[in-house]
Parts: sequence; structure tokens; C-alpha cells
Amino acid sequence: MKQINRIFVVFFILTAFNTLQAQDITDLTVDPFNGANGYAGSTSLSGIGDYDLSVTSPEYIPAPQSGLRNSAFRQEGIASWYGTEFEGHPTASGEIFNPAQLTAAHPNLPFGTMLKVTNIQNNRQVTVRVNDRGPFVNTRIIDVSRAAAEVLDILGTGTAPVVVELAGDAAVAAPQAPPILPEPWIAPIPVPQFPAAVVPPAVVEPPAVVVPPTAIDPNAAVVKPGIPPYGTDKRYRIQVGAYKVTRNAVDTFDRVKSLGIEPSYERHDDFYRVVIGGIRAEDIQTLAGRLGSAGFREILVREE
Repeated sequence: MKQINRIFVVFFILTAFNTLQAQDITDLTVDPFNGANGYAGSTSLSGIGDYDLSVTSPEYIPAPQSGLRNSAFRQEGIASWYGTEFEGHPTASGEIFNPAQLTAAHPNLPFGTMLKVTNIQNNRQVTVRVNDRGPFVNTRIIDVSRAAAEVLDILGTGTAPVVVELAGDAAVAAPQAPPILPEPWIAPIPVPQFPAAVVPPAVVEPPAVVVPPTAIDPNAAVVKPGIPPYGTDKRYRIQVGAYKVTRNAVDTFDRVKSLGIEPSYERHDDFYRVVIGGIRAEDIQTLAGRLGSAGFREILVREE
């Protein structure tokens, strides 16, 4: 009986040992990709916590920031120049204008921008710095100083076709100033009054008096206070406009000159006047028609 019990105990121990050994072998042979019992696992990563996305390779180079400094800038159009008549006056950036410096006026580029200007007609080039606003003429893209105009060889012609490009690093040396808005027409001078023509007595033959024509060009500029009597030796001065902003006076001067008329400047307190001198009374109406065709609405006449 004891022998049977021993055999039973030995059989039980061997059975338990084999069972444990089989379990260990099963655990060691689990497929690390498919899991136990043939479980296939996840077919794709969740996208959360699987990788550290904040790490970049040493070869990573950030994309350049957008803006004027890294952009390709090029303009083609007409350039003009302005000189000594504005020497010592502040520009739109606040800097005092010096015609001997290589500077320029541009409608919207930041102050301090360095530009390369090329005269297409003779391939002359000059590098200028933007410190002013202008020109305010639709047909022009840049206004350079007298020194820059000498390099480009446009002092005689006044204008020339050019190509404008960025020159090196387009650094900004001063804050952007607001655009200069066109000013209304100003006439801050007293208006002379012309007396009515005196009619001699009936017994005396009156001299022939030429009166202005009744047919007036509807597009002509309005003459204030009116056209003086004809048939005299008097000469009159015509004021086209008066401005506080010097650039507006320059633009008006250029527009008048483009009509084949020779204007000049007058300084009165803070105003710059653009005037035409030595005009006879008989020529005022014709002059008003020419100025009206160029967009001037009013002109002021006074005796010289």
C-alpha cells in the first residue's frame, strides 16, 4: 500500500513539473509582433506618443522669412531729379535734404532702403538711399538727388528711363512715415481788384478797347479775380498753386514745364508758390486754357 502511495506521489510531481515546463516554453516563444494566441496587434501607429517630433536633424535649415530683405524687387519706368531749390528743408523722413548726397524719393519703399538705379539709355548706374516720398506723377517711379542725376547723366534731359533694383541688404534706417496726401489748392495772398474801365465823355472819341472774347473754353482754368482790360502795357503774374509740402510744388512745376511754359518759384512764409511771370492781359485766357487741359482748375492773376 505504501508502495502504491509513493508511486502516486512521484507521478503527481512529474505531471506538475511537465505542466510548468510546457508553460515556460510557451511564454518564451510568444511572437513579439503578433502577440500570444495569434493576436495580430495594431496595424498602424496612433500618431500620439510613438515618436518625439521635437527633435530635428543637424542638417535642418529654417525657411527664410518673407519680406523686402529677401524678396526680388525690380521696377522699370521714368526717373526724374530735384536739386538745390529744396536744400536745407526737411524730407518726408525728417532728414534735411542735401542735393550733394546720393539719395532718392520713392512712393512707398521704407526709408533707408538702398536702391541701384540704372539709366537704360547709357547703362550708367548709381546706388541711392531712400529718404523722401515722391514723385507724385503717375508716369514716374523715382526722384533722385542732383548728385545722383549727375552720375546717371540726366541733368540736361531732366528725366530718363531706368531700372530700379535692391542694392545689397535692404536695411531700414528710419520708421515708415505715413504717405503724403495731396493738398488742396491754396492762394494765401491778397487779391487785387481791377477798376472798371473809365468811359471818356461822349464828345471825345473813345480809344478802341479790346475786350476778352465771349466764347471761353469750358475746360479752361478759372481766372481769379478776372481777366484785366486789354490794350495796356501792363504785365501780370499768374499763380498756378501754393503749397506747404515742397514735393507738391516740384510736381506742379514739372507739370507746367511739360506744357512748354517756363514757371518759377516764390517763397512766402511757409508756402512755395509756382508762378508764371511777364504775361499780357491778352494772353491770360489762352494760358488758362492750356493749364486747364493739364488738370489745373483755378489760377490767380496779379499785376507785376
